Amino acid sequence: MRKFKHFPKQATCPICKTNQDKACFLMHIAGTYRDGLCHGQPVHVACLIDRANDMVWYQDQRVMLLNLEDSDE
Repeated sequence: MRKFKHFPKQATCPICKTNQDKACFLMHIAGTYRDGLCHGQPVHVACLIDRANDMVWYQDQRVMLLNLEDSDE
């Protein structure tokens, strides 16, 4: 995972719904892969770490999910 020091001003973190200038990374967007490239969604590193307890691992499918509907919004 490649991290960036600054969050893009025009983007919004899907977890906290802000664009606070904090460290971030690009999360791959499913269904956008083409010729070895894909689109990415900036996500705050701290937001993902803070929500680690809300993640579920589906071992048979090899998929990890973070249900954003269960957030404290």
